[in-house]
Amino acid sequence: MATSTFSSIGDLASSVGTVTVDGAGSSWTASNTLSVGLLGSGTLNIIGGGSVSNGGTSIGSSPGGTGIV
Repeated sequence: MATSTFSSIGDLASSVGTVTVDGAGSSWTASNTLSVGLLGSGTLNIIGGGSVSNGGTSIGSSPGGTGIV
């Protein structure tokens, strides 16, 4: 189980990030916005019964950003 306030995957230009939440009982809770691919490239994999919850989600929201969930 992971918790955070503001979380970002692939936040900065030219950055690349991947997060995988895998397995029953595996979870990630972001109390505010979870950004996937803001200015860079971000991938969020939720597999095998994993779960992610957050206060809001931004996926590939800026020019040059690419987000995959």
